[in-house]
Amino acid sequence: MKMLKVLIVALPLTFAVTSHSISADNMALPVSEQGQQGIETPRNGQNKAKVESAFGQPLQRIAAVGEPPISKWVYQDFTVYFENDIVLHAVRHRG
Repeated sequence: MKMLKVLIVALPLTFAVTSHSISADNMALPVSEQGQQGIETPRNGQNKAKVESAFGQPLQRIAAVGEPPISKWVYQDFTVYFENDIVLHAVRHRG
């Protein structure tokens, strides 16, 4: 059996520091928390009847594709993804 030898070399990292201040304007958020804050969305596990009762009719219903069948309903502020009749996930639109 042949053995593979690996040579690990540690290279020094050099950072240049200037008189300019460093700031970060971006913050990473999970997809489920992106978009407009404070917008209520359907919860995972709810069925379509419960979603429609709570949020009204969607602007658009996109038919199911694939196996298992995944469909989506588009509302003004968010989109809801269903597997069969059950909410998989709701995603807020970018604000």
